[in-house]
Amino acid sequence: MTFDLDNRESFKNLKDWEKEMKENGLPQSAVVYVVGNKKDIGNKAVEPREVNKFCKKRGYYFMMTSALTGENVNKLFDKLFHRVVEKVLET
Repeated sequence: MTFDLDNRESFKNLKDWEKEMKENGLPQSAVVYVVGNKKDIGNKAVEPREVNKFCKKRGYYFMMTSALTGENVNKLFDKLFHRVVEKVLET
């Protein structure tokens, strides 16, 4: 799930996206990343500690990225891939 670090409302909407994922069959064992985009901006409307709290409560992972600079985009996909492989190998 992705939200805009510069837009508090987009962070609040994560609960709606989460509900929709669950209603459409998201398994308990799914690997879920919450991605805060616009890491490159200075003052953020959403603090990383708030997102970490949201994620920890649900067992999700959190990463900040920048579509503008490309920062952490490849790293995100690498981490997601490795976590999915780990889950598959556990079962």
